[in-house]
Amino acid sequence: NYRLVAATFIQFGLYVALLPPLGFRIATFLFVLALQVTLEWPRGTKKWALAVAVAFATSLICYYVFQDYLSVLLPRGTWSEM
Repeated sequence: NYRLVAATFIQFGLYVALLPPLGFRIATFLFVLALQVTLEWPRGTKKWALAVAVAFATSLICYYVFQDYLSVLLPRGTWSEM
């Protein structure tokens, strides 16, 4: 399925491009959510809630593992300085 592969590469490119302005947390949340929706469209409210929860948890866990545990400096973003 070349269309799916192309969509994934485009989304990853957008993710990398959005890291500087949005920061790691927001860009990762949007990337994971968009990738889940691209791979399998959520049908129903429960599936959408699960997709949002997975994207939020992935973003949060990755942030704390890399930032606090591994001491990796992650992009903060010009639009989301905190």
